[in-house]
Amino acid sequence: MFDGSKCENLKIDDVTEYYESFGKKLHKRKKCKSFKVLLSSKLDIEYCDKRLLNPKTTTPFKRITEHKDIIAVILQFSDGSKEEIEVAWCENSDVSNKYQNTRIDDNGDLYIVVSEEEYLRNICSFNFLNK
Repeated sequence: MFDGSKCENLKIDDVTEYYESFGKKLHKRKKCKSFKVLLSSKLDIEYCDKRLLNPKTTTPFKRITEHKDIIAVILQFSDGSKEEIEVAWCENSDVSNKYQNTRIDDNGDLYIVVSEEEYLRNICSFNFLNK
């Protein structure tokens, strides 16, 4: 989870709700068509990934750019409440999300776009959130 105060820009478009049942329980879910965020380089702090057979040191940005597997984002609001929103995912893959695009700019800031229709454009400016 990232500290929202270091999130430079965030845009989530076309959020829809749907219902899905698992077993005997009905769940209310949310999904967006487009997720775009610009994260400050201040968030890219080394940590040891102990989930691996051979734990190794990495950073969140390196992890995100090497693995296209974002399936949802959890937003935490100032009142402490949380909301999970699923992002666009190619149904033909269980492992990699072809709709996820990432790039680290010259300042070390991370741009993420997850969308079927949009790709990283105009990456060196904040205008990419408006395209």
